[in-house]
Amino acid sequence: ETNPEDLPIKLAKKKPKAVTHLIIAVERKGKYLFEQRPSEGLWSNMWQLPTIEEPASDPDVSSWLQSRFGLKIAPPTPDHEFTHQTTHRTIRFHVLRTQFIAGRLRPNRGVWRKPDQLENMPLSNPQQQTIARLNTINASND
Repeated sequence: ETNPEDLPIKLAKKKPKAVTHLIIAVERKGKYLFEQRPSEGLWSNMWQLPTIEEPASDPDVSSWLQSRFGLKIAPPTPDHEFTHQTTHRTIRFHVLRTQFIAGRLRPNRGVWRKPDQLENMPLSNPQQQTIARLNTINASND
């Protein structure tokens, strides 16, 4: 029989899984490319800058963007990184910046938005953090 003194039985907490997400900030004339997340899973249906979850060790970002969105971009450069903690994951975000060069955005793949035109687009905290950071950098470069 269980002794009431032993209740509640605490299960050992699983250590959050460490994962990496690669955010690619593609800029075109002051606007950034956003895509909508799938309807299932983390941050379902929210919008984000194009994000590769758990990328290969040296992902070919240019061909990923080309095949997914139909866009040609300048070679991406690392911008900043940060960690975001969820209940089950410790996510390390690596943010790259790049410029749109050519191509036509595939239908229903994404939208171009200025950072101040995002009111009606739900964004996760890490995405908001990234955009705020990109904005600060843009402002300091003017």
